[in-house]
Amino acid sequence: MGHLCDRAAHEEEALIGVAIELGLHRDQIAAVHATFLDAMAIAAWEDGVVTESEFADLSSVASMLGLPGGLVRIALERAEKLAGRSATDGDFRLEMGDQVVFTGELSVPRGQLEDLVQQAGLKCGGITKKTKVVVAADPDSQSGKAAKARSYGIPVITEAAFARLIGSMH
Repeated sequence: MGHLCDRAAHEEEALIGVAIELGLHRDQIAAVHATFLDAMAIAAWEDGVVTESEFADLSSVASMLGLPGGLVRIALERAEKLAGRSATDGDFRLEMGDQVVFTGELSVPRGQLEDLVQQAGLKCGGITKKTKVVVAADPDSQSGKAAKARSYGIPVITEAAFARLIGSMH
């Protein structure tokens, strides 16, 4: 078993080396990994319950990605909040023309996200009462944008949740 672990560690370092050569920094790689974990947590919550097996899978993925085990519970809490919001707000969806705001150091360059928004028929802009959703690097952020959004009752969500919402647009 030790040989397998040594090999996995070597492969992880090789992948990190490639990512760094491509211009990604370790903190950006960690953010991408955390976003992936968030997406998995959202998928686990889709049926309204997280089984022991799903929790074990999430913990295993976090470990393989080099993320602290505590992030699994945080990702699940965020996913549960989003699932609760969807249930109470009548299946929250994005529609053509909706305004989206980005805040924080996101794992994907802002320009790429803005292009994606435009291609989906959405708009980018500042926080107004007409803003549909705020996508944040840290949805629990107390930043000015996030605080203003919450004061207007606008959801503040993760990149993973945003990817899911954009993917569900018709």
